[in-house]
Amino acid sequence: MTQVNLDNVLNIACLGIRRAIIFMGLGLNAATDPNFKDYSLIPHTGISLVPNAASDEVIEEYKREFSSWIVAGGLREIIESFSVFLDEVYTFCLQTSISNDTLTLEDAQNKNKCFKQVFLNKKLKLLSKDYPIDSEINQLLLDLGRVRNCLTHRRGIVSNEDCNTEHGLQVSWKALEIVAKQQTGAETPIPFPIKEPVFLAQGGTLNAQWYIKSAVFPVGTSIRLKPRDLSEIAFLVNEEAKKIISSVILIARSAGADITEH
Repeated sequence: MTQVNLDNVLNIACLGIRRAIIFMGLGLNAATDPNFKDYSLIPHTGISLVPNAASDEVIEEYKREFSSWIVAGGLREIIESFSVFLDEVYTFCLQTSISNDTLTLEDAQNKNKCFKQVFLNKKLKLLSKDYPIDSEINQLLLDLGRVRNCLTHRRGIVSNEDCNTEHGLQVSWKALEIVAKQQTGAETPIPFPIKEPVFLAQGGTLNAQWYIKSAVFPVGTSIRLKPRDLSEIAFLVNEEAKKIISSVILIARSAGADITEH
């Protein structure tokens, strides 16, 4: 194998995640700004399909629906970008197998064709089956797909077909928290982001640690993921992409490829 740079492969996932965060940020910031009430296209088109002067209550309803629409688009961007990223990862891994004479070109082409036709969660399972690449976000991506489908097809109102637990539609992810650990062993969570210096009167340490965070939406309720939830999920998926690329580098080097890391 010739020299390979995997930065472009990783950037497929990272760029999609950055786009999602920026677009959701623009949309949700507008939706939560009480002074932003300009929803009309009339100045640009001269065509009116909705009332020109809606009440504050109606505008708030517009904004709630807009928030759901924006989040659905952001999740779609994350999911589809990560799916395309996995396509490129799998293609590259197949190339290493061909170079090692452990897979014929014809078999690799058939595998690649099948891989690109399956859903995201199945891609992760196939990838881990064929190569030493494991992922911790299989269930999260599957649940995000459920959330996105509910937001897109049912305006974010959870129905029985959306449920993945007896309590409704549940989404769980790992999030980082900062904990102040005293010399006595007591631990106190510190709100993140830290905006002021933290003083530990009796000494101790500040530690960053992962914890499991969940949101449950019962049948009949509306899905409302907070901006912080969305940021944490995007960060987790971004870190997972980096972990996958690290595994790919090990696979490539075992095949004799010259890998450039930045």
